[in-house]
Amino acid sequence: MISALDDILEDFSLYLRVEKRLSEKTAKHRCYSVGKFLRWADTLNPGKKDAVKYYDLLLKELKASSIKNTLYALKHYYQFIGKDLDLKPPKQRVRQVDFLTVMEAKSLLYKIDNYRDYAIVQIMLYGGLRMGEVCNLNREDIDFEEFTISVKNTKNRIDRTVAVTEKCISAIERYLETRDDTEEPLFLSQKKGRISRNLVYQLVKKYAIMANLRTYKENDKVKTKVSPHTLRHTAATNLIANDCDVVVVQKHLGHRDIKSTLRYVHVAKGMYGDLYRKHVPNY
Repeated sequence: MISALDDILEDFSLYLRVEKRLSEKTAKHRCYSVGKFLRWADTLNPGKKDAVKYYDLLLKELKASSIKNTLYALKHYYQFIGKDLDLKPPKQRVRQVDFLTVMEAKSLLYKIDNYRDYAIVQIMLYGGLRMGEVCNLNREDIDFEEFTISVKNTKNRIDRTVAVTEKCISAIERYLETRDDTEEPLFLSQKKGRISRNLVYQLVKKYAIMANLRTYKENDKVKTKVSPHTLRHTAATNLIANDCDVVVVQKHLGHRDIKSTLRYVHVAKGMYGDLYRKHVPNY
């Protein structure tokens, strides 16, 4: 079965990437989940009863979010083999989206003393780009006159043009002025290669700790809960809080489903009173 399993998972991966237009990374995770299920079921052509038994097993072992991702994978596989699967994932606890206030974002930027890192954080705060999208940027993706960034090779394979501020574009210009090369990538590491996701992750963490944002101690080491995705949350939350239409925010973030964007239609306690008084009618 091992050889046959490898073959069908390869075909399934192609199906996910071409028919379902999923990213290579997502397809890889789906194939991994399906592979585990097929080995457990000991068949390449499972029935609904197999999925139900496996689902009951997952309920005892995994958290709701992990079960949800596994069920998505199984649903796609059943479609792939011409069957339906209508299992509903367990309800997940809605988590509060973590974001930086305007003053916290300023504190973060104030700690950065590197042109490259400053430009990267600006792009995340204003453009709401994912970490991988920042790494994939090339020089040609920046429109210095229109103040926009072309975002390609995205998680959802939805290319988009993101508007940013003149301040953000100026930060990119200042960084490029420090370079004497003609390399295609917008951001380079010290080794002159395209910057990595790990490096972006680490630099955001470093400056957040320097700014004392969401810090805590673990094994006598200072850490922070701020991550690159916190900056994406910040971009989205502040747009919503300043009356930006949710459909515009969806396009800005590159969400396929507007439900993903609606997570940001929350209001931090500190913003609630001011926004309420701004919009409540005067009876």
